[in-house]
Amino acid sequence: MSQLTERMYGYELSGVEYQLIFNKTDLGFVRILNKKEFCLDPSPFLNAPRAIVYVIDDCPMPEERQLIRVTTTEQEERITGNLPKAGKTYNLSKTVYKYVRSWEEVDPNVIKIRKTREDYGDEQDHYLETVEFIDYFGLPFKSLDPDNPIEPISNTLAFYAASSQVIGPNSKGGVNAAVRCIDKAWKVLEKRIFPLIPDEFKKTSSVNFYKYGVTEEIVNPLRSKEVNHAYPNPDKLNSEILISLGQYELRPYKDYREDLTYLRPMARAFQLDMLLFSPRTTTKTDKVMLDNVYDMRNKVLNAGYDVNKIDLGMTVPKLSASYARMNLKPEISKEHIESAYHFWFDAFEQALGYTQLQTSSADQSDISRLGSGALTLYTYLEETYGVETAIPKTAVYETKIMSAYLLEEAIEKLLARGFMIYPNTKEFKLLSLK
Repeated sequence: MSQLTERMYGYELSGVEYQLIFNKTDLGFVRILNKKEFCLDPSPFLNAPRAIVYVIDDCPMPEERQLIRVTTTEQEERITGNLPKAGKTYNLSKTVYKYVRSWEEVDPNVIKIRKTREDYGDEQDHYLETVEFIDYFGLPFKSLDPDNPIEPISNTLAFYAASSQVIGPNSKGGVNAAVRCIDKAWKVLEKRIFPLIPDEFKKTSSVNFYKYGVTEEIVNPLRSKEVNHAYPNPDKLNSEILISLGQYELRPYKDYREDLTYLRPMARAFQLDMLLFSPRTTTKTDKVMLDNVYDMRNKVLNAGYDVNKIDLGMTVPKLSASYARMNLKPEISKEHIESAYHFWFDAFEQALGYTQLQTSSADQSDISRLGSGALTLYTYLEETYGVETAIPKTAVYETKIMSAYLLEEAIEKLLARGFMIYPNTKEFKLLSLK
């Protein structure tokens, strides 16, 4: 039986699921039954506990997984099943059919999630705050050196669990993690921490897809909107976060087993809430977003890290969105961007073993390694639109200056080296080469 359908207790429900089950009527996530009928579920991860079928008449059919509020005209109850034979019990079920007059889409971000322990009533001890969710990922580790705190591990692993909504040119979200560690440490992550992720999310049919294991395998399922990979010491993975476990000791399992068992179902419920959030970017955070990308680019290049293994143009936007999700916020703030970058840099610095990284401008000789295609595209866009200016996503595909294949390759190189940034799904910006 799957982990998501076998949940029995209130503390295993996400905040959105709790609200839609107990406090909302005719509001939910669409699950299509046929061309005329659908159900409304409390989340894309849990079927409705009551048998209610909505029947479309004169309005269009909503989309699968869409969150909607329905206005109905009338309803009826139907009894189905078989009458019992002698000595047998009844095998009948009741289904409520509601006839739809109209429906409207609802932004999941506006649903009030239980944010205080008092909202839980008798279950007030079974609610996780953001910091408690993050701390879950550091449970197996301990540090004997105050210069190597646990936070870089827990913060960055939480990014992986939170994922990010669809951002960028390939219409995919997600966060990839490269973990530098020995086999024993990886086995602890795989056996103790990553079981937080529901089994359903490990299937290529899942909209939210997670892949981890000893064997590096880059998978990009067509149906998945968010794709997350985590591997030990990967060779090919292009990652947003770099984590090193070499500076830490492993705690005996008996020392944290009780905490892990207690926290995991609540951490999973918290994750389900996060995945419903698609935090928006706003123009008021444009400058801080760009400043952090420039700073990241300089630090990575000056550290001599292989830029082919990190996506400099997408790391800050994705991790900022991920951290906004962790805080259950509908909008990415300046604090989210700066905190996400700070968490990333702590882990990056620790993984490379640096005590201090240079912050001077990157060596301009790096530009020559972009290749002619990327330089041609950059030059065209710079002359047409300029740098740090919002450019419609469609504009890059309307250039006609090279084949579609070479265009995708050029975009990939500009993003990887931090000369292009996609803060959302509709537009991108060029960054200065200097």
